[in-house]
Amino acid sequence: MLSGGYCSEPPRDLGADVIKIETPNSGDSTRRIGPFLNGSVSIETSAPFLYLNAGKQSLTLNLECDEGVKIVKELVKTSDVLVENFKPGVMNTLGLGYSELGKLNPALVMASISYFGGTGAYRDYEGSDLVAYAISGYMYLTGDEDREPLKAGGSQSEYQAGVAGAMSIMAALTHRDFTGEGQHIDVSA
Repeated sequence: MLSGGYCSEPPRDLGADVIKIETPNSGDSTRRIGPFLNGSVSIETSAPFLYLNAGKQSLTLNLECDEGVKIVKELVKTSDVLVENFKPGVMNTLGLGYSELGKLNPALVMASISYFGGTGAYRDYEGSDLVAYAISGYMYLTGDEDREPLKAGGSQSEYQAGVAGAMSIMAALTHRDFTGEGQHIDVSA
């Protein structure tokens, strides 16, 4: 939920034009996470949403309709990077997988972020920040030695996945600058 927004922060901070695509009516799920500015609960006052998306352009699209998919494909033709954090397989189902988008823009760098990655035995498992935090081994490092492990504050796994995605994008862009080839990056929280 937070990893895609956090992944696209460094490029935005370095001057990239970032377009945030949200679903109609409900918008990004982080809009419903507090704290809220001045205690006023509203989709426009969520501190996590504002933090992750300040300085980004916003676009509302229904990716389950042909027109929404068509707009994304038009944007991809002139984009350097696409970041998505759906469950594995969703982008392919929508006709927006890397194999399809790479045909429109062979230099495209696409980062897919999910809890268990797009391949492997756990690919289709449900995940959460707590599960990723525990299964990654990070939780082993927290808490007192003679007690059960503790989760660190915040959404550490989500943010770490976002950082890993951002660093991988930078490396893929460097590769692309030398070769002209895009890449698909698969990040597992």
